[in-house]
Amino acid sequence: MLSRHAEVGREARVPDVQIARTLDLAKQAHRAALMTAHSEDLRSVLGSWRYLHRWVAALMVILVGLHIAYALMYGVFFFDEGVMPGTSP
Repeated sequence: MLSRHAEVGREARVPDVQIARTLDLAKQAHRAALMTAHSEDLRSVLGSWRYLHRWVAALMVILVGLHIAYALMYGVFFFDEGVMPGTSP
């Protein structure tokens, strides 16, 4: 597509240096537009990840709490209020 613009510039007798500069600027603008579009995509992916991570972290905190509660319950059940059988308090 840019080659067609270069041809139009040559037909209009624009100097080659100016055509080269203009094409370089067009390439840079295109690259910047693509990077901006990818940045928006990346931002939305990271937003989804943060949302999912928040809920997984909350679930892990709840599971750790349940694990501690069960450990305390079974510790009392098996070890007579935390003291191992055969030992004196």
